[in-house]
Amino acid sequence: MRIVIYARGRLLKTYSGNIEWKHIAAIVDKSAGEAETFKNVPVLRPNLLDKLQYDYIAIFSNQYFEEIRSELVGMFFVPPYKIVSWKAITDCPDSNYESVCFIRNYFEHNNINHALDTDNSCVFRFFFTKASFCESIKRLDKIGELTYSIEKNLYDCVYADLKNIDCTSYDVVTLWNFPEDLEVIKNILKISKICLILVEYREYMLERAYPSIQELELFGEVQFFQCDFGVVWEIKRKHEIIIPSTHIYVVTHKEYNVLNDSLYKPIAVGQQYENNQFLSEHNGENISYLNDKINECTALYWIWKNTNDVYVGLNHYRRYFCNNSVNTNGNFLKSSTIAELLKDYDIILSDLHILPHHTVSEQVRLSVQDDVIYQKGYDLIQDGIAAFQPNYLDAFETVMNGHKEFICNLFVTKREILNLYCEWLFSFLIYAAEKMDISQCNNNSKRVIGFFAERMWTVWLLRQDLRIKELPFLLGM
Repeated sequence: MRIVIYARGRLLKTYSGNIEWKHIAAIVDKSAGEAETFKNVPVLRPNLLDKLQYDYIAIFSNQYFEEIRSELVGMFFVPPYKIVSWKAITDCPDSNYESVCFIRNYFEHNNINHALDTDNSCVFRFFFTKASFCESIKRLDKIGELTYSIEKNLYDCVYADLKNIDCTSYDVVTLWNFPEDLEVIKNILKISKICLILVEYREYMLERAYPSIQELELFGEVQFFQCDFGVVWEIKRKHEIIIPSTHIYVVTHKEYNVLNDSLYKPIAVGQQYENNQFLSEHNGENISYLNDKINECTALYWIWKNTNDVYVGLNHYRRYFCNNSVNTNGNFLKSSTIAELLKDYDIILSDLHILPHHTVSEQVRLSVQDDVIYQKGYDLIQDGIAAFQPNYLDAFETVMNGHKEFICNLFVTKREILNLYCEWLFSFLIYAAEKMDISQCNNNSKRVIGFFAERMWTVWLLRQDLRIKELPFLLGM
């Protein structure tokens, strides 16, 4: 087995004595010097990854695991299944606690009330009662046997094996390894809405062929997560739901491993990037000539004028909505979830961003990094609103002087709402962008109108009576 180590910080120095270095092909780090080595292993920059032969990349970072994983998949096109945590190749404390914490967070974020745990020890190893483990849980059953009487505070019912279960109303059944027989999953989904399978990286890296997502989709709707402790498969029982025509358009201005499937449709923007496999804002009715000034808003204009989806959304090449409150790579928003959410809500937006130390206008000024250019942009947006949407001047000033905003122009909503918003937005945004002289601007300050445009969802929504669902977003693939 050939392994590449990514990042050579404190963790690598701490655990370097616990690594079988004969398996290490290279260390990759952004600060690698010329002809540098560590433990007689070459230290290389990430741009040389495509020159290496390896089975896995082990990320030596806890704090930046998600971010590094996103870069590896997105910028360097590393297959997700080849990425593992440093814990997989070192003699470190086991990952049971991290996996139990994942289960607890999953239960809480998904309001799980009734669960079955098929492991005989993991949860009890760290918790004595249901309340201390997870407040949302009303009933927790398990497979196995009680070792101590105190476990009755944690488990309500104990079964010898899955065959003896007489309950058919579980929200989740957890498996702590992948079953040899896929019929187990099929049978679990007869008694539970969700089958959740957790596999630690050490087990995951053994020579075993796991079923593909396509194979698992025969049983239900599948999500594949990668966490710092291991990998997770979430398989939801299939249920009949009518899903209207739905697309999320992924805006990209450079080569990147973007999501591209039946739901996510990449659209290339700007003058410097073309991709024949993606949609292009240069086709159809467009304002692509303004992309340098208003960023992803030129894609928003294209979506408005050239598509007719019932439900429509916008994501960035590195930012995607989570399917729920579990902010874990792979947990991307699905069309079935959109259909369910937009029954009760009018629009899905990113979690409200709170600025405790700055106002929104101060945050824009810091982003522009040029006070003169910032003020020109502010005045042009304000003048445009005053000329074309005067009823929103007070809303604009309220947002700019406030401390909360919906950021990044991320949304999924109904077509009629998109139409109303775009009619309002572009009535003054095109005016302001065309008036803005960027000849003296650098690459950052020339986007000043775009920085203000990013806050316009918040301005518009102040005067709308809409039901908003907030979701976190993932940074990357």
